[in-house]
Amino acid sequence: MNEANHGSLPACQRLDAAGIVLETEYWWNPIDIIEGDHTVISGYELKDYKILGSIPAPSMAEMWRRLPAMSVIGKDYGEVTYVAFKKDYKISNANPTDALIDLLIWVKQTEGGTP
Repeated sequence: MNEANHGSLPACQRLDAAGIVLETEYWWNPIDIIEGDHTVISGYELKDYKILGSIPAPSMAEMWRRLPAMSVIGKDYGEVTYVAFKKDYKISNANPTDALIDLLIWVKQTEGGTP
């Protein structure tokens, strides 16, 4: 599994907050290490199983299945960023899957419902 092929935790949290539910093979699972009465480490790790509180971590392929047919992705040669387009809308992001996540959120918000 290559973490670069999946949405980052912040992008996946935006997807979750937008109410978009995806079937996915990987999940950001919450981790807490408890020592005595307090939490020592808290965060998320990318795993191939789901536990309580998990956030879906879609891959690029899983994102493409949900996007409209006119969506494209490419590399902006002026900078090392990836961009996703739909009509006249452009999203730049260092992670291509995050750009696709943001595009799907935009599509849902502008077209009124999950695509």
